[in-house]
Amino acid sequence: MKLAIMSDIHSNKYALKEVFHFLNGQKIDKFIFLGDFFGYYPWAQETFELIKPNLNKSIQILGNHDSLIIQNETPEILPEYWDVIQHNKQQLPDDVLFWLKELTANKNFEIDGLKFKIFHGTPDDPLMGRFYPDDMKIYDWFPQKGEIILLGHTHYPLLRNVDNGGIIINPGSVGQSRDGNLSSSFCILDTLSLEINFYRVPYDTEKVISELLEMKWYPRAVNSLKKCNG
Repeated sequence: MKLAIMSDIHSNKYALKEVFHFLNGQKIDKFIFLGDFFGYYPWAQETFELIKPNLNKSIQILGNHDSLIIQNETPEILPEYWDVIQHNKQQLPDDVLFWLKELTANKNFEIDGLKFKIFHGTPDDPLMGRFYPDDMKIYDWFPQKGEIILLGHTHYPLLRNVDNGGIIINPGSVGQSRDGNLSSSFCILDTLSLEINFYRVPYDTEKVISELLEMKWYPRAVNSLKKCNG
């Protein structure tokens, strides 16, 4: 079975559209979304409309930005992107908010004899934990032989084969890569051959920046694109 693994779309419809255009020719059997569908960028509803046709053959979990969108109470300490969260929430209809409320930040499942454990963060902190590519520590949550752990949240792609035979994967971010290459990052895993391929798909970042500047959008989100834009 071919799995397309994606994370941290962050309401970036332009990036997601190009990723799906690429994946249309890849004969994907199942999509795995590792959370943060929304946040940072203004196109929440349009992003969901792109995802919606694939929900019936996908596994999804909740991200920390998604969690803020469905939170009933205002946090005591507001994140600096709180206005973006409120903007996204106002865009999304009730059925999408209900869908988000049904999600958790982690799931376990099995495909073709492989045991998957998926988290937006890490097993230690499913919603907010971070495991970066340069982290060389050995953690007690590392996967065993025959297990694959999928992580998101950092916006950095990662592939780690641990000593006991387990595999850790972070596909990177579709909507806001942070590893110096702005192109959308994701991966495809073949559960029978165990072949894992990472892909980068470019999108028109100049157009995105221009539109965001016209909207006087959240500066940090705009600057995240400018940093890698030549």
